[in-house]
Amino acid sequence: KTSPDEDRSGFAVAPVPGAVAALAELVQAHGRLPLARVIAPARELAQQGFVIPSRLAASWAAAAPALALR
Repeated sequence: KTSPDEDRSGFAVAPVPGAVAALAELVQAHGRLPLARVIAPARELAQQGFVIPSRLAASWAAAAPALALR
């Protein structure tokens, strides 16, 4: 069992279903840019990958046993 703080941040956090749909709705209702432009940086990172800081890599490596249980 994780602590309440771990449920909101850290490796225990998972994407929320519907988050992209909610973003699209917000962009449509309040945005000034088209959705494609808003998500372009995230899409590029997802397609090309990115280097993570060594401290984050070490944190994930240390958490690997707990991640495997989830």
